[in-house]
Amino acid sequence: MTLTDINELRQQVLHCKSVQEVQALLDDNGEDNDLESAESVYQTIEKDSFSLKDGKVFLNGKLIACPDCKNDSPDKILSNAVEVLSASENAHFGCCECGTMF
Repeated sequence: MTLTDINELRQQVLHCKSVQEVQALLDDNGEDNDLESAESVYQTIEKDSFSLKDGKVFLNGKLIACPDCKNDSPDKILSNAVEVLSASENAHFGCCECGTMF
């Protein structure tokens, strides 16, 4: 999922009233998750750990950009929504410009 897509999913998660609603929403969007990962997303979502501002994406205060080609377009970086929305320090990313995984 692109970071733009994950941001749109984030907006939907903000309206969820329970962990079960988050889990169902993640399932509906094709994201592998279990109750524990859905709970992590639910508990983290309002902390703004993941944000898109002025066309740039930040996770835990750090700009997400490819270390090789410096691409920082949220439309050209892929990731796992559960990792990003739960603000995992070990979130994995992929660059659509040069193919680098980081």
